[in-house]
Amino acid sequence: MYHPSHATSNKSDNIDAAWNLDTNTVKLLGIQPRCQLQKARIIEFDGTVALEVTVKNVSPRDVGFRALIRHADIADESEPIGFPIAKEQTVTQTIVPSNLQSHDPEEATFTHPINEDTRSFTVGTET
Repeated sequence: MYHPSHATSNKSDNIDAAWNLDTNTVKLLGIQPRCQLQKARIIEFDGTVALEVTVKNVSPRDVGFRALIRHADIADESEPIGFPIAKEQTVTQTIVPSNLQSHDPEEATFTHPINEDTRSFTVGTET
């Protein structure tokens, strides 16, 4: 909610503005948003390597899921991903990261265990 207010000052053209948020919004902002990764898998999507992730928003407000995708054989290179999730909803997204296109979808695998708190996906090939 925006509340303009005009403050008295020595200059007639000086206008101050003030705003505040309603109590419920302030309360929600005090709660740290929390997403839980439900599932992640590497798939073939339209002839490309893709990452399919299912994420649940366990927060009482909308959040954004953010993560990094890394190629196991390329140091210091990662691709950020992200998408919004409405409060208390579960979303499945298919992401086609450019840094994984050298992999064969049939051989690509995660090089680290995936759990609900995973925010960095490193992809390599099975040896």
